[in-house]
Amino acid sequence: MPPEEIQLVATDLPAFYLEKALEMVGTMVEEAPKHVELHLMWCLHLFTVHGKLLQKKTRQYHKSLRVLQRRITTLFSDLSSVSDGNAYTMQYLRAMMTSGKALSTASSSAS
Repeated sequence: MPPEEIQLVATDLPAFYLEKALEMVGTMVEEAPKHVELHLMWCLHLFTVHGKLLQKKTRQYHKSLRVLQRRITTLFSDLSSVSDGNAYTMQYLRAMMTSGKALSTASSSAS
């Protein structure tokens, strides 16, 4: 489904299917973590359209929301680890480039 249509589907989704939709998003987050933006778009539109119902009937949707929260939190932790690792690698490479330039400048000055 094109991302542009998620809002339309969320808007037309009957409250009867809301719990199943939340479970579906939770499953998608776990099974296809590459599509983070798509999953978060689903969450955004489902919560925007059905937020009042979710607040009113919190107990009914509690299990689905907890599972979704747990899976998004796990995904966030995984992405944070990767991001931190990439940041440290970039710092190391920059330091190596700087020291490499300093070494090449020093060796050309000595010649």
